[in-house]
Amino acid sequence: MAKEVTNVELKGEIETEIIDVKKYVGKKAKISSFKVMENDIDGKQSYYLNVKTEAIDVTKEGKDITASRNFSLKFDTVNGGVGWASAGNLANFLNEHAIKDYKEIIDKEVVVLTTDADKNGQKWLTF
Repeated sequence: MAKEVTNVELKGEIETEIIDVKKYVGKKAKISSFKVMENDIDGKQSYYLNVKTEAIDVTKEGKDITASRNFSLKFDTVNGGVGWASAGNLANFLNEHAIKDYKEIIDKEVVVLTTDADKNGQKWLTF
């Protein structure tokens, strides 16, 4: 949940590095990490698995450029706990990569893609 801050003075527009994501499309990268994330929107909990690749490149500012993908998770109302739908995106991804246990996702090679442009025209690296 976000909270308001009152001790930050906005300076206006700042120069930021623009990264041409198209040059990374088609490159291969290995998955380096995953973590289960929780959202709380209007008091309703939801979960997702955030999966990230190793650095594909580095910005001029020295920050890693990575691809990432979020997979929806579900709360099992019958048995309790959190998992994923048998016909969902995560199940399909695991099957496509011959992964039996989701923890084996580390070091799997993926092909970098971009997302569709968001409302600001920004595209993000995914796989």
